[in-house]
Amino acid sequence: MTFASSSLLLLAAGAVSAHGQSWPKPPKFRVVALAERASGDHQKFVDVAKIYLNKLAAENDFAVDYISGTGRVDEEFLAQYKLFIQLNHPPYHWTPIALVALLYLAVVGSVNAFMLYYWLVHNMDVTKSMLIALVTPVVAVVLGMVVLGEDLSWRTVAGGVMIMAGVRFVTRISLSSR
Repeated sequence: MTFASSSLLLLAAGAVSAHGQSWPKPPKFRVVALAERASGDHQKFVDVAKIYLNKLAAENDFAVDYISGTGRVDEEFLAQYKLFIQLNHPPYHWTPIALVALLYLAVVGSVNAFMLYYWLVHNMDVTKSMLIALVTPVVAVVLGMVVLGEDLSWRTVAGGVMIMAGVRFVTRISLSSR
Protein backbone atom coordinates (compact mmCIF):
# COMPACT_ATOMS: atom_id res chain seq x y z
CA MET A 1 0.00 0.00 0.00
CA THR A 2 1.44 3.35 -0.98
CA PHE A 3 1.49 6.47 1.15
CA ALA A 4 -1.17 8.09 -1.07
CA SER A 5 -3.56 5.13 -0.86
CA SER A 6 -3.17 4.81 2.92
CA SER A 7 -3.74 8.56 3.34
CA LEU A 8 -6.87 8.29 1.19
CA LEU A 9 -8.08 5.39 3.32
CA LEU A 10 -7.57 7.39 6.54
CA LEU A 11 -9.30 10.40 5.00
CA ALA A 12 -12.29 8.25 3.99
CA ALA A 13 -12.50 6.76 7.50
CA GLY A 14 -12.47 10.26 8.98
CA ALA A 15 -15.22 11.38 6.62
CA VAL A 16 -17.39 8.42 7.58
CA SER A 17 -16.73 9.15 11.25
CA ALA A 18 -17.60 12.82 10.81
CA HIS A 19 -21.04 11.87 9.49
CA GLY A 20 -21.91 9.82 12.58
CA GLN A 21 -21.09 6.48 11.00
CA SER A 22 -18.18 5.58 13.28
CA TRP A 23 -17.14 2.07 14.19
CA PRO A 24 -19.37 0.66 16.92
CA LYS A 25 -17.76 0.91 20.33
CA PRO A 26 -18.17 -1.85 22.89
CA PRO A 27 -20.95 -1.39 25.47
CA LYS A 28 -20.13 -0.18 28.99
CA PHE A 29 -21.41 -3.45 30.44
CA ARG A 30 -23.52 -6.47 29.59
CA VAL A 31 -26.84 -7.63 31.03
CA VAL A 32 -28.33 -11.09 30.68
CA ALA A 33 -32.11 -11.47 30.75
CA LEU A 34 -33.86 -14.80 31.18
CA ALA A 35 -36.92 -14.65 28.92
CA GLU A 36 -38.44 -18.09 28.61
CA ARG A 37 -41.52 -18.52 26.49
CA ALA A 38 -44.52 -17.74 28.70
CA SER A 39 -48.23 -18.24 28.27
CA GLY A 40 -51.16 -15.85 28.29
CA ASP A 41 -50.80 -12.34 29.65
CA HIS A 42 -47.36 -13.04 31.04
CA GLN A 43 -45.92 -13.35 27.51
CA LYS A 44 -47.23 -9.84 26.78
CA PHE A 45 -45.30 -8.61 29.82
CA VAL A 46 -42.12 -10.32 28.57
CA ASP A 47 -42.52 -8.79 25.09
CA VAL A 48 -43.01 -5.27 26.47
CA ALA A 49 -40.13 -5.73 28.92
CA LYS A 50 -37.81 -6.68 26.05
CA ILE A 51 -38.76 -3.54 24.13
CA TYR A 52 -38.15 -1.42 27.24
CA LEU A 53 -34.81 -3.08 28.03
CA ASN A 54 -33.59 -2.67 24.45
CA LYS A 55 -34.52 1.03 24.50
CA LEU A 56 -32.86 1.52 27.88
CA ALA A 57 -29.74 -0.29 26.67
CA ALA A 58 -29.49 1.90 23.57
CA GLU A 59 -29.91 5.10 25.59
CA ASN A 60 -27.39 4.10 28.29
CA ASP A 61 -24.79 2.24 26.24
CA PHE A 62 -25.11 -1.28 27.60
CA ALA A 63 -25.97 -4.57 25.91
CA VAL A 64 -28.72 -7.04 26.76
CA ASP A 65 -28.34 -10.72 25.91
CA TYR A 66 -31.55 -12.77 26.12
CA ILE A 67 -31.50 -16.43 27.04
CA SER A 68 -34.46 -18.80 26.99
CA GLY A 69 -33.33 -21.31 29.60
CA THR A 70 -31.02 -21.81 32.55
CA GLY A 71 -29.16 -24.84 31.20
CA ARG A 72 -25.92 -23.00 30.44
CA VAL A 73 -26.02 -20.63 33.43
CA ASP A 74 -23.06 -21.22 35.70
CA GLU A 75 -20.41 -19.12 37.41
CA GLU A 76 -18.31 -18.76 34.26
CA PHE A 77 -21.33 -17.70 32.18
CA LEU A 78 -22.48 -15.13 34.75
CA ALA A 79 -18.96 -13.66 35.12
CA GLN A 80 -19.36 -11.81 31.82
CA TYR A 81 -22.42 -9.89 33.04
CA LYS A 82 -23.01 -7.09 35.53
CA LEU A 83 -26.73 -7.80 35.98
CA PHE A 84 -29.06 -10.81 35.72
CA ILE A 85 -32.74 -10.09 35.05
CA GLN A 86 -35.46 -12.71 35.09
CA LEU A 87 -38.51 -11.72 33.06
CA ASN A 88 -40.47 -14.89 33.71
CA HIS A 89 -41.64 -16.85 36.68
CA PRO A 90 -38.81 -18.73 38.38
CA PRO A 91 -38.01 -21.98 36.59
CA TYR A 92 -39.17 -24.47 39.20
CA HIS A 93 -38.06 -28.06 38.97
CA TRP A 94 -40.17 -29.99 41.48
CA THR A 95 -38.10 -32.87 42.75
CA PRO A 96 -39.36 -35.18 45.51
CA ILE A 97 -37.07 -33.51 48.07
CA ALA A 98 -38.38 -30.08 47.01
CA LEU A 99 -41.96 -31.24 47.58
CA VAL A 100 -41.08 -32.63 51.01
CA ALA A 101 -39.38 -29.33 51.90
CA LEU A 102 -42.43 -27.37 50.73
CA LEU A 103 -44.79 -29.52 52.80
CA TYR A 104 -42.51 -29.22 55.83
CA LEU A 105 -42.43 -25.42 55.54
CA ALA A 106 -46.20 -25.28 55.08
CA VAL A 107 -46.98 -27.46 58.09
CA VAL A 108 -44.24 -26.56 60.56
CA GLY A 109 -43.45 -23.03 59.47
CA SER A 110 -46.99 -21.81 58.91
CA VAL A 111 -49.73 -23.99 60.37
CA ASN A 112 -47.99 -24.92 63.64
CA ALA A 113 -46.59 -21.42 64.12
CA PHE A 114 -50.03 -19.91 63.52
CA MET A 115 -51.70 -22.25 66.01
CA LEU A 116 -48.93 -21.72 68.59
CA TYR A 117 -49.23 -17.95 68.27
CA TYR A 118 -52.98 -18.03 68.96
CA TRP A 119 -52.41 -20.38 71.87
CA LEU A 120 -49.94 -17.84 73.28
CA VAL A 121 -52.38 -14.96 72.80
CA HIS A 122 -55.08 -16.96 74.58
CA ASN A 123 -52.86 -18.11 77.48
CA MET A 124 -50.47 -15.18 77.96
CA ASP A 125 -50.63 -11.42 78.20
CA VAL A 126 -51.20 -10.02 74.70
CA THR A 127 -48.32 -7.56 74.95
CA LYS A 128 -45.90 -10.41 75.71
CA SER A 129 -47.13 -12.67 72.92
CA MET A 130 -47.00 -9.72 70.49
CA LEU A 131 -43.29 -9.35 71.19
CA ILE A 132 -42.57 -12.67 69.46
CA ALA A 133 -43.19 -11.03 66.10
CA LEU A 134 -40.76 -8.24 67.00
CA VAL A 135 -37.95 -10.47 68.27
CA THR A 136 -38.10 -12.98 65.39
CA PRO A 137 -36.03 -10.83 62.96
CA VAL A 138 -33.30 -10.36 65.59
CA VAL A 139 -33.14 -14.12 66.19
CA ALA A 140 -33.03 -14.73 62.42
CA VAL A 141 -30.08 -12.34 62.01
CA VAL A 142 -28.15 -13.98 64.86
CA LEU A 143 -28.83 -17.45 63.43
CA GLY A 144 -27.72 -16.25 60.00
CA MET A 145 -24.43 -15.07 61.47
CA VAL A 146 -23.81 -18.20 63.54
CA VAL A 147 -25.03 -20.88 61.13
CA LEU A 148 -24.37 -19.34 57.70
CA GLY A 149 -21.52 -16.96 58.53
CA GLU A 150 -23.39 -13.91 57.22
CA ASP A 151 -21.92 -10.44 57.72
CA LEU A 152 -23.39 -7.99 60.19
CA SER A 153 -23.70 -4.35 59.08
CA TRP A 154 -24.07 -1.33 61.33
CA ARG A 155 -27.60 -0.81 59.96
CA THR A 156 -28.62 -4.29 61.04
CA VAL A 157 -27.16 -3.69 64.51
CA ALA A 158 -28.96 -0.33 64.73
CA GLY A 159 -32.24 -1.98 63.70
CA GLY A 160 -31.78 -4.75 66.26
CA VAL A 161 -31.06 -2.22 69.00
CA MET A 162 -34.20 -0.27 68.11
CA ILE A 163 -36.30 -3.46 68.13
CA MET A 164 -34.94 -4.54 71.50
CA ALA A 165 -35.44 -1.02 72.91
CA GLY A 166 -39.05 -1.12 71.69
CA VAL A 167 -39.57 -4.54 73.28
CA ARG A 168 -38.13 -3.25 76.57
CA PHE A 169 -40.33 -0.16 76.38
CA VAL A 170 -43.52 -2.19 75.77
CA THR A 171 -42.80 -4.70 78.53
CA ARG A 172 -41.95 -1.92 80.97
CA ILE A 173 -45.23 -0.11 80.25
CA SER A 174 -47.10 -3.41 80.54
CA LEU A 175 -45.54 -4.15 83.94
CA SER A 176 -46.09 -0.64 85.30
CA SER A 177 -49.79 -0.60 84.33
CA ARG A 178 -50.55 -3.56 86.61
